[in-house]
Amino acid sequence: MVCLELRLVTRWRTVVLGVLASLGGMMPLVADEGPSVAVERFYHALQGKDCIEAVRLRPGYRENQCRRISEVGIPETTVQHSGNHVAVMRLKVGYRLDGVANTFDGYVTTLERKSGVWTIAEGSYRVAPNVEAYLQSPEFTRLRTFTARTMGTLPTTMPKTAPEVPHVLSQSPTPADIATSRGAVPTRPPVGKPAPTSLPHHRLPLHDLAKVVEPSQDIAMASELTPAFSSPPALEPRPGAHSLLDACWGPEELRGTSADRKIFLNLTATYTPPARVQPRQSSPPLPESFARSIRYVIPRGNEKLIALTFDLCEKATEVTGYDAELINVLRAQDTKATFFAGGKWLRTHPEKAMQLIADSLFEIGNHTWTHGNLRILRGQELLEQIHWTQAQYELLRERLLALPCAVAAGPAAAANIPAVPAAFRFPYGACDAQALNAVTKAGLYPIQWNIVAGDPDRDQSAGRIIHSILSQIRPGSIVVAHANGRGWHTAEALSTLIPELRARGYRFVTVSELLSAGQPIAVESCYENRPGDTLRYDQMFGRGME
Repeated sequence: MVCLELRLVTRWRTVVLGVLASLGGMMPLVADEGPSVAVERFYHALQGKDCIEAVRLRPGYRENQCRRISEVGIPETTVQHSGNHVAVMRLKVGYRLDGVANTFDGYVTTLERKSGVWTIAEGSYRVAPNVEAYLQSPEFTRLRTFTARTMGTLPTTMPKTAPEVPHVLSQSPTPADIATSRGAVPTRPPVGKPAPTSLPHHRLPLHDLAKVVEPSQDIAMASELTPAFSSPPALEPRPGAHSLLDACWGPEELRGTSADRKIFLNLTATYTPPARVQPRQSSPPLPESFARSIRYVIPRGNEKLIALTFDLCEKATEVTGYDAELINVLRAQDTKATFFAGGKWLRTHPEKAMQLIADSLFEIGNHTWTHGNLRILRGQELLEQIHWTQAQYELLRERLLALPCAVAAGPAAAANIPAVPAAFRFPYGACDAQALNAVTKAGLYPIQWNIVAGDPDRDQSAGRIIHSILSQIRPGSIVVAHANGRGWHTAEALSTLIPELRARGYRFVTVSELLSAGQPIAVESCYENRPGDTLRYDQMFGRGME
């Protein structure tokens, strides 16, 4: 599915953000980044309210300090002195502490650990008339001596658990084979998804960064919904508390705000890999018969199952959003869904990603690293799009399970969270034999769709989304929509669609559950509605990552 089709580009305001080479504040620590990057990462972590990451980048800093900061500007940094694993830089940054605007203009010291990771020295912030005065200060002498004597590595917690990936063994016929299908081969039941952690609410930067794409205000009128559709129920807390999720986040943190949908465009392209470029755990390669694009499933007994799927795509030159309203509708109505997330999106939205990973209603699938067109990319670039995303998910899972609320839950918390994603979706709906083989060799099921919500189009109203889905629905359907701020009126449509489909006897399942419930129907190519209709994207978007 195209996250941003060319016809929509002109409808969004063009913004230019000539700041950092990457939005690294929400990324795990990696080696050899340089002292200034550590400072920039720290302030981007504050901007995103990623307090755990902020503490890792500035040992001694406390989460309650982080939570008191509501806004942060772009840090201006210049290295003034570097040597003996110590660097001093000029730093100027504006922020709002307890609602009061402040500006720091002075010097800060960073220390290099043996692992090559730079961190901010606690207590090293100094306002001095010039760098020479700071370098001669007792504080700097103390830090330099401390570094020379006690260089060490940052602690990491990486729990190891056995992979828990749904496994489907049935054949995948083409649509022409449906009439003569032999039926489904018994399958192993899928693994459910589970609970979360306690990180502060994530938001994108609020000011001094860039203009952003605002959600449309032209909400579809109620008159567009025909009388045949049920009225949406009130969004009350979902039944059946999910203990880990509820233990780690409060209702307000999970609810989010409309600001979560904001999208930042035209950023400096970042292709920085995750801290781990290969997952430590992986699924075995799938049989060659799965090197096809799965469009839907024929459930055993014609059971009325449906899989709602939402793409969370993000290119190298943008940071997209998070549709909190959509997630709230799913949770309030206790509705299962699958989110196909890009690896870079997972890295720039760590808290929201961990909430989704931990929620037993949801499954996370792989949607490449930077929305690359795998029909164009080849060799190592193609493989990186797949494996980096698997590794980033694994890193977030480890971080999630290391949180105190998850540790207190015991081994059961880890047992309920799949070690790596089991499903994959091609960006732009674009694939070929080589890309399909690469995905299945990674142990991933190539998942497409048979119903398109069409929600990236701002002109698509909630009423039209409802009509499109209800007119095409059949048992085993896979619906594609978006949850990254580019799904227009999707949450509004779901409020009516979910109760209406339940009234018609449908049950919502994750993609893995759907695959294990019947006969997957697959084709040898990838397309949106009909064969060949995505070929135009090769010309429009090329490699697809920018």
